[in-house]
Amino acid sequence: MKKRKGFVIKRTAIDSKMRSLGLVNIHDVCPEVLVDIRYSSTNNVWNKNMYGNLKNAYFQPFVAERIKKAQQILSEEKPGYKLLIWDAARPLSVQQIMWDEIDEPLNIRHWYVANPQKGSLHNYAVAVDLTIVDENENCLDMGTDFDYFGHPAYSNMEDYYEETGQLSKEQAQNRRYLANLMRRAGFSPSKTEWWHYNASSLQNAKANFKIIE
Repeated sequence: MKKRKGFVIKRTAIDSKMRSLGLVNIHDVCPEVLVDIRYSSTNNVWNKNMYGNLKNAYFQPFVAERIKKAQQILSEEKPGYKLLIWDAARPLSVQQIMWDEIDEPLNIRHWYVANPQKGSLHNYAVAVDLTIVDENENCLDMGTDFDYFGHPAYSNMEDYYEETGQLSKEQAQNRRYLANLMRRAGFSPSKTEWWHYNASSLQNAKANFKIIE
């Protein structure tokens, strides 16, 4: 066990595995961000703990630096606000479980979960699922919960959903702000998940990084 600036860091087997792949704990780079790994509990759409005792968010070093940049911009523009990370590096074995157990038709399953035969950017530690919390650590209202499978979660249709009343003005504005913030930090958004951001293409990730088995 290691102590650092008020944190107590427990090194588990999965933490050691992540570090052996050259990944970094986001709190070693940016202590300000909050982390709540939803797949390390039953508080997710699968109602299943898929990560065991993993509590830390791991990324490729350059991704962690971009998250740090996003937090710095957020702190400057909205003092007291923080990023809250829900998912980071993800083993391919978990990707397979998600694919097998998602309650969606096979022909549209890839809209919501990457096919493990191709791999997800999470499997290379170059993607992040996150949101923003205010100074009281309350999540900003984004209109849907994390891992909501449906059109209202699509990140490229805020104008339409606001016009049709499926998103309030505040919800749409919050999502636009998050997307703009992450773009400025070097991320690109997912089209079907407002919370998901990529720091690399899948082709580049496969060429440069080892997949997390």
